[in-house]
Amino acid sequence: VGAAAAAATGGATSTSTPHDCSTPAVPPAPLRRLTREQYANGIKSLLGVDVATSALAADQRAGVFASNFSAAIDDLGVEQYLSMAETVAGQVGSDWTKIDACAAKADGACATTLIEKLGRRLYRRPLSAAEAARYQALYDRYGASAAGGFANGMRVVLQGMLQSPSFLYLVEPAAPAGAAQRPLTSFELATRLAAFVWNSTPDEALLDAAAADSLQNDAELKTRVQSMLADPRASATIRTFHRQWLGLEAVDALAKDPALFPDFSAEQRDAMLDETLTFADYVFRSADGKLSTLLSAPYSFPKPALFSIYGLPAGTVSDGVTPVMLDPAERAGVLTQPAFLAVNAHAKVSAPIKRGNVVLKNVLCLTTPSPPAGVKTELPDAMIPTTQREQVRQHETNPACVGCHHGMDGIGLGFEGYDAVGAFRTQDAGMAVDATGEIYGTTTIDGPFNGAVELAQKLGKSEEARGCVAQQWYRYAVGRPDAGADDCALQALRTDFNSSGGDLRALIVGIATSPGFRSWAASNPEVTP
Repeated sequence: VGAAAAAATGGATSTSTPHDCSTPAVPPAPLRRLTREQYANGIKSLLGVDVATSALAADQRAGVFASNFSAAIDDLGVEQYLSMAETVAGQVGSDWTKIDACAAKADGACATTLIEKLGRRLYRRPLSAAEAARYQALYDRYGASAAGGFANGMRVVLQGMLQSPSFLYLVEPAAPAGAAQRPLTSFELATRLAAFVWNSTPDEALLDAAAADSLQNDAELKTRVQSMLADPRASATIRTFHRQWLGLEAVDALAKDPALFPDFSAEQRDAMLDETLTFADYVFRSADGKLSTLLSAPYSFPKPALFSIYGLPAGTVSDGVTPVMLDPAERAGVLTQPAFLAVNAHAKVSAPIKRGNVVLKNVLCLTTPSPPAGVKTELPDAMIPTTQREQVRQHETNPACVGCHHGMDGIGLGFEGYDAVGAFRTQDAGMAVDATGEIYGTTTIDGPFNGAVELAQKLGKSEEARGCVAQQWYRYAVGRPDAGADDCALQALRTDFNSSGGDLRALIVGIATSPGFRSWAASNPEVTP
């Protein structure tokens, strides 16, 4: 889309263009390192211990999603993983019966059994003979023939495995010479499935399915993904996706002016995040699983700390299981919940530009040009006594601003019915709130709307929003920015998702069974464990 077309659509440009899909292509798959959450979830699943991964380097980003798809480990990173391995092994202590009951005997035969079991779970495939022999030798040196005995030997073995690239990376070795692309092996597919649907590592059942090659059967793979999605462990992925997609990680550092919002506290801040993630999980796994419900349902799961923001009576029952009905004239889905509204606001006032920008980019997948060099993006302090609408209207009279801001401001002003903590309001700076807005740059929902509730309802029925959400979930699943070779896969996913009426559960199954998820181009480096 050229500059003239961009201006005509309020500065928004679509990332979607038509492609010839007669010969589907698959892009190279980067060698991804486990994210902090995948590391912690995998350790918890296998060893039953909780680890704080904040000491590890921050995850790289693929768009808005955490994915270490090209982040190298430096010397500090090596030390961090060493320290983490020692911490995990220390927490396991001397109780290895959680891995196998034979540990009660604490003998060499059991050490061999544990090495095979640990290796299979941590490497997400059976150990090679050479790998098993190397770890057996490590046990013999520090266990059977050392003062530490069985527990010490297994502790050293575990530390070694936790520092191996075969654990830290989603290893997918190179294809045979001359091959343009290849399907994932069953164990590689099991690993991708667990990382995608559970944000963790495969369990024994999934590894058994890989060993039996049942994941290569289309019908059985579909059934397996549906079963994984119904498992409580799928909540980890649902919560992580929505926290990152909506930019809610910033809740942790959220601060509001205590003079204007004396009730704002760490408890209220934490309740905001918990509410939205609980709501998303409920819609996804307990309600109808539709995008329209996620974006427009008039209910939620607020904790008591949020009752004042919602105007709920103190005796309201909110158990985190049964939805609390809200005023449908004021609330509709995730975009009208305090977490989204408060994160995308300033300490004292609302921020229509921030709110509009997130919807534009993350919900509609439309982009705006960067501001011209030298243009000041801050609104002048002298305008603070006026409404936010009056301040934002300055962009309409400034040619340097209108091209970028027309689209995001048109959406963002529809959220002016909410203050900086997400409470509904009818006045701003002593004047009646005007929450009218307008959508630009789409083919099906362009035009005016009045308030965020109407906006959410329009988005819930929008082909553009469905197409964008399908693309966002695909990015999350493959753990990298989508490339031109993904266009055919994305085109099919968008079509199917729209045809399903925005069925999110069907979308997950569709992604996990798509060629783009089950194969990759042959340009990956070989990894030596």
